[in-house]
Amino acid sequence: MPYENDSKSNHEASRVLGVARVPTWSLHQFKSTLSELVAHEDLQDIVSQQCMDGAEDVSDVYAVFRTESVAETTKLSIDGMIVNGRKLQVRFA
Repeated sequence: MPYENDSKSNHEASRVLGVARVPTWSLHQFKSTLSELVAHEDLQDIVSQQCMDGAEDVSDVYAVFRTESVAETTKLSIDGMIVNGRKLQVRFA
């Protein structure tokens, strides 16, 4: 996965948040909605990695921030929100 850091646990802050796993066909709309939700000058990028989950083509979505503190604040504010019918379970990546 892009930006993945295996040494980080879910409790250790990083600049990257794992936001959701979505069906790839809905990726564009999900990323667009997410970018509006986390509209922040310190949001560097929203990236995704496509993979197969059984027979379904899915994409893991990550938000990359300039600083760990902004990522941590964003995690607290969006974790559990519903975006395009999908509950966000945000973690540090």
